[in-house]
Amino acid sequence: MMRVCAAVAAGAGPLLTAVPAAAHPMPHSVVLLDVHGSSVTAELEIPAGDLTAASGVPVELPARAGELRTYLAAHIRPVSPAGRPWTVRVGDLATTAAEQTSTGPYRELTATVELTPPAGEDGRHLTVGYDVVVHQVVTHVTLVSVRRGGTTVQAGEVRIDNRTMTVPPLAVDLGAGGRDLARPAALGGALVALAVFAVAAARIRSRRRSPSGR
Repeated sequence: MMRVCAAVAAGAGPLLTAVPAAAHPMPHSVVLLDVHGSSVTAELEIPAGDLTAASGVPVELPARAGELRTYLAAHIRPVSPAGRPWTVRVGDLATTAAEQTSTGPYRELTATVELTPPAGEDGRHLTVGYDVVVHQVVTHVTLVSVRRGGTTVQAGEVRIDNRTMTVPPLAVDLGAGGRDLARPAALGGALVALAVFAVAAARIRSRRRSPSGR
């Protein structure tokens, strides 16, 4: 069974600053997890303006590619069930012209990130701390999907927890079947339900690749 569930992190850190919400709909980010035999690849799509607001790094490629890779790696923190950190390697970066329903056109950064488990871990169970944008732009939402065996499942989201003002990580269970989403799961004494996003199916994509910052 393949599961992606939101988990409340007891040690999640507080937010530093907040960027006021705009009056018009804001574009969301996308994380697509692609499961391999010994690793997981994450394909990221992040609105460039929100990324710059959160990181302080202009999305300029290839000039700022190194800074962007360093920032992304610091804000993607997968660990095993035993708390052992996975290896995070940020690969190719590119900029893309994009558009979502009601947002109008905007620029986004796309990135390929390889997540590799520590020795002795099976690579099917991990908890991912992901706060690339939302720790600063508190209205930002990241939609998470999983692709395995030619099937893509819209699985969950990363957003601010308004009660604690922290960003809960994602507990990911990529079982052998790789077909179904789990029901809400208890972790650390908390029961948190997932949302499955039909709205993501309406996402309008219009892309034009620019040279990557390799």
